[in-house]
Amino acid sequence: MPERFYFYNEFCNYFAAMPGLLNRATSIIHEDAKSILPLVLTDAYNLRANLKHWYGQFVASCNGHTPLFVEVQSITSGNMFPLVYFYDNTLTACLLCTYYAYLIVINTQIDLLLSSEQYCIENTILARKICMSVEYCLEAGICGAQSLTLALSFALSACEEELRDWIKASINKFGGFMEIAKCLDVSGQKNRPNLQSSTRIK
Repeated sequence: MPERFYFYNEFCNYFAAMPGLLNRATSIIHEDAKSILPLVLTDAYNLRANLKHWYGQFVASCNGHTPLFVEVQSITSGNMFPLVYFYDNTLTACLLCTYYAYLIVINTQIDLLLSSEQYCIENTILARKICMSVEYCLEAGICGAQSLTLALSFALSACEEELRDWIKASINKFGGFMEIAKCLDVSGQKNRPNLQSSTRIK
């Protein structure tokens, strides 16, 4: 059994709880189903607490071993992010970037339900963590591209204004990578990529 398998499995359980929570939250916001507001808020707070506890335990699991990630000098991001994250492996990078993204989603839903901005600052910090993972995930193959395309989309909704163009450009980089990857069939033959149809953020 892989090291830290428990944490991967537990995260998948939290992942499975997200669609139902978001569906009920959307019902309240768009269909005025306020009768279920207390229950949805309780579930959102619980899921948020569980995810943060999971993160703390996951980080602590490397005690005495290789850390999950470290900050290193950027070689491609220029002055926007002079320090970036280098992860111990691709799976860790994908998990943590997805964690940052889902926490942004939960925080945003709670703020929408309460008409507040209590998690605005935390979301900004999470968005920057996702951005600091771009350099590593660009070299992490299709798994890194898939995870960051999702995570960057949520980071775009929570970032500071000066990061928006940088995030859009990063999404386009991953979109181009995914388009090329889809042009490789199981036999290893290459079809001509149609980069015109790759996902672009205008």
